Amino acid sequence: YEPGDDLRRVHWRTSARQGRLVVRQHDPPWTRRTTVVLDVRRSCHDDDAFERAVSVVASLVELAAERGELGRVITTDGTDSGIVGEEATDALLDQLALVSLRPDGSLAATLDQLGRDPDGRLVVCTGALGAPGHAAVTGATRAWDRCVLVTTAAATAADEPDPPVLVTCTGGDLYRVWAESTGPA
Repeated sequence: YEPGDDLRRVHWRTSARQGRLVVRQHDPPWTRRTTVVLDVRRSCHDDDAFERAVSVVASLVELAAERGELGRVITTDGTDSGIVGEEATDALLDQLALVSLRPDGSLAATLDQLGRDPDGRLVVCTGALGAPGHAAVTGATRAWDRCVLVTTAAATAADEPDPPVLVTCTGGDLYRVWAESTGPA
């Protein structure tokens, strides 16, 4: 208890046992988090693959908001939306509409930075990705609760144990491809 605390929050039984006032503290309910990494490196995308990648990320942002989840979008050029809730979905979608391809950036460095504090589900969205790139994603994302790798161009799976779920979205119905690849959400 500190002066100014609401006396209605005093837990009297514990206060009597400890000989001092003790106040109940309520932890906010845990909320599922989804972090989406968008690879904006020109070396991985043609124009069509990049448009599909941005569309995938926008769909995931909307899906997280519909489910009441917190979301975060990070691009390989260093842009980070921070953790946002449903109220910021429109602003985040507006930011995604302005995203463009960049000549620089690093998927490995972005994933390494995220690896320091994994929390929830991670979706990595990139264009063409060979086996070495997929292996790098696998190694950098092992600590996450669940990791999904979405490629919007050709992809080669890693020969690593426990790789991320690989979703290849080169056209067609994203929702069908997502459901077939990831199973029930």
